[in-house]
Amino acid sequence: MPRGVAHPCHRAYQGWRGAGVASGIETAPRRPWDVRPRRPTARRMSRPTLRGRRLRPPPSTQPPWLPSRHASRTAAPGVVAQGARPAHRPGSRRVPDPQRGARPNRRVRRAAHRTARRSSVPVNRPLGEVTDMSRTEGPTPQHVAAFYDNTEAVDIFLGDEIHMGHWAPGDTSPLRRAQERLTDLVTERTGAGPGRHVLDVGCGTGGPARRLVRRTGATLTGITISPEQARVARVRSAEAGFGDGIRVGITDAVAMPFADGVFDAAIAIESILHMPDKQGALGEIARVLRPGAALVVADFAQRTAEGAVSGAPGSLAASFVAVPTWDAYTRLADGAGLHVEEILDITDETQQSYVRILEGLTRPELAAVCGPEQRTAIEEILRLFADATDAGLLGYVIVVARKPAG
Repeated sequence: MPRGVAHPCHRAYQGWRGAGVASGIETAPRRPWDVRPRRPTARRMSRPTLRGRRLRPPPSTQPPWLPSRHASRTAAPGVVAQGARPAHRPGSRRVPDPQRGARPNRRVRRAAHRTARRSSVPVNRPLGEVTDMSRTEGPTPQHVAAFYDNTEAVDIFLGDEIHMGHWAPGDTSPLRRAQERLTDLVTERTGAGPGRHVLDVGCGTGGPARRLVRRTGATLTGITISPEQARVARVRSAEAGFGDGIRVGITDAVAMPFADGVFDAAIAIESILHMPDKQGALGEIARVLRPGAALVVADFAQRTAEGAVSGAPGSLAASFVAVPTWDAYTRLADGAGLHVEEILDITDETQQSYVRILEGLTRPELAAVCGPEQRTAIEEILRLFADATDAGLLGYVIVVARKPAG
């Protein structure tokens, strides 16, 4: 090759090194650093090989997300043993372990960790991923957030309202219409209207919030401990054209970042039963309510001593809900400085919800976003509550508690 003509492989280096090469013709004096010498190439292997096959490191040195194929073979047929990888042809592409799933790349892991530190709750957890619940007693924010983060699955069997429905005797309307009637019963007791600011404690994906704002003209702030629920609620409210009329934040009810006396009313639809510190949550709600404002709660209530309605140790029900008794609502309200004005028993009107929600668990589209173990856990809670209701141990109430004026 003539002097002054750059090899095609070196043109990229010459261009950014300032060699002044254009179209392969040198236009500036050569300097020792203008052309980077070509290094001898050699075939690189990411791992040692033997007769053309990759050699895997010993099981003890493998990363935890790459289970060893030498794991115990004592598992039952069709069950992947702990640390085992599904069998595959040696030398072929590794098949991901269905029990562990593919490991996300470093960028995704770091972003998830940053979000988790900010929110103090798990991020992007599929429904029912937290399976070892026997280590805690009662609900925890982590378990509740992990359950509700799978908004796709929850939408299929519970809908956008995410609570029980209300049917009059002889009524056969669908679940969604019955849920809207229950939301309206709660809304009527808040006194919300134009110029009023309402707090929604446990707002979910914002279904009840949007209906309340649409019917009353009030503004609303919703809080949830599920990051995915908060994201979906913001998107759906923006698409519906509510703008600044609805705001949603990721906040624990026992430590809300609001000033004292900024809300004209508050609602809590089926969120109190998920709170481990119910007294602390009601105290925070009372703090942010202005004098004379009402808190309206729609939730389950045990008719007997606490603990009569509970799941088996280690079950989802045992670590996901803690239902207070009928009298406990009055005690909790008094401890928070609220006066109970009404306790409305609507157990009979809501009992049809169990059958409708169980029907939603059989929909074929649920299998794409929710595994059989997860559906079984949800069905366990529903049947536990349905049986307790039939036995007269469990009811459903609407509680109105007001903060004293002055």
